[in-house]
Amino acid sequence: MIAEIAVFGFTVKPTTFSYLVPSHLSGLKIGTIVEVPFGKNLRTGVVVGLSSKQPDIKLKEIFGVKSDTPPVGHQQLKLARRMSDFYFISVAEALHLMLPRLPKHSNKIDQSIKQPIKQQLLLFPTLRQARTALQGQSGTLFSHALPTDQFDQSWEEIRTGKSGAIFGTRSALFAPFHDLSQITIFQPESDLYKDERRPYYRALKVATFLAETWKIKLLPVSFGPRVQDEYGWPHLIKKIDRDFSFEVVNLRESEIVSNQLVETLKRNDRKKILLFLNRKSERGPLACRNCKLRSFVLDPSVCPNCGSADVKFKLFNLSSIQKKINSLGATEALFATQKIFFEDPSEFDLVVILSADTYLSQANYDSSEKTFQMITQLIRLLKPGGKILVQTAHVGDRAVTGALKNDYASFYRAELAARKETNYPPFSSLAKITYSYSGPAPDLNLPEDLEIFGPFDGKKYPYWIVRGPDLSSLESLVRPWKIDRDPLRL
Repeated sequence: MIAEIAVFGFTVKPTTFSYLVPSHLSGLKIGTIVEVPFGKNLRTGVVVGLSSKQPDIKLKEIFGVKSDTPPVGHQQLKLARRMSDFYFISVAEALHLMLPRLPKHSNKIDQSIKQPIKQQLLLFPTLRQARTALQGQSGTLFSHALPTDQFDQSWEEIRTGKSGAIFGTRSALFAPFHDLSQITIFQPESDLYKDERRPYYRALKVATFLAETWKIKLLPVSFGPRVQDEYGWPHLIKKIDRDFSFEVVNLRESEIVSNQLVETLKRNDRKKILLFLNRKSERGPLACRNCKLRSFVLDPSVCPNCGSADVKFKLFNLSSIQKKINSLGATEALFATQKIFFEDPSEFDLVVILSADTYLSQANYDSSEKTFQMITQLIRLLKPGGKILVQTAHVGDRAVTGALKNDYASFYRAELAARKETNYPPFSSLAKITYSYSGPAPDLNLPEDLEIFGPFDGKKYPYWIVRGPDLSSLESLVRPWKIDRDPLRL
């Protein structure tokens, strides 16, 4: 008998390998974890196929079995194959996400479970949010970040059907479900659902594969989904259920710490206030030393008015803004970055977005949707009847107006039309490909229907952006090429 093994570890070619099944392992099952000779060493792998055909060439034998019970289920193997095809990775790499470490007692079945119950998976961006949602509920917390003992216990509860509700982060997609019946994913637009390590998967995409594999319902829940996600898999879109007021300050006509802002803070003395900057340091307006122009532009190299290269960009620094506001006698307030979205929920009487231009000042196709999401998340931090003050150089942008009106539907329609006109997702697919080797990259011989932009300078290696209707031809790029489908940043 011949076994096809997905071997863990570095292999240039993303494939499985054939091994002879020795006579003492004649009862070998698909999904079993085994040890096999690979080069001069032993490596771990998973049996993904069995055949009774006689080999045409001399094959090495499987060395031994690491577990009496197949820890990789049929549905997990199907999911691994779907991920392998979509993300251009080996089946072994996909399976490794499901087995980052092997449970100590995977060969023991809890015989006390007479009738396993239906299971539902609830996904959250952070482990803190998953823990909070689990409080007062009956269920199991599952994440690859859990301590070993807790991980092993959760693994067994899920695998044997003892646990009906599984609360977790993106890695919970790879739990050994016994009878999965529904998947609910909260805030699927969060960047935390994107794995920025190979295979660079997005949780919602894998969740769709998982739902199709089990033939079950997938419910994404969001206040502001990614446009391409909503187009591909309609979400349950929630609306903010509280009254609030808003004010918009034009940063083209005002400094970031203006008299208007200071007076607003003083009027709200003794109230709970949040002053928000997306990052500790943000890029502000261009200042031209030649013609004295002050402008918000995307190209930082020359003045858009006189063409002079004698320009500089002002930076907004959260700590310096805090010192300036405090020196002007404004009220005490909480200064925070986007980390506040993942902390324990708190409500404010006044939220001030010091600059809403983090994404709008970038030439990215998804700048508007990220701005919509950011403003919406901050509105959710308001107390009923609270107020949000938005400072921006893009006062009329549809993301700003749509978020303040709590109107995702209109924003989605306008953004979808713009994406169609410019041929961006969901009307095309994007990938970031990196040649992770110190030598010169070979020529990219890809089909003509793919647009190739680059090379661009990366942190360590050059990269290219590929856009097209079908990216399946990228499977020809093996290591040291890295392929990031639907990247976070271009």
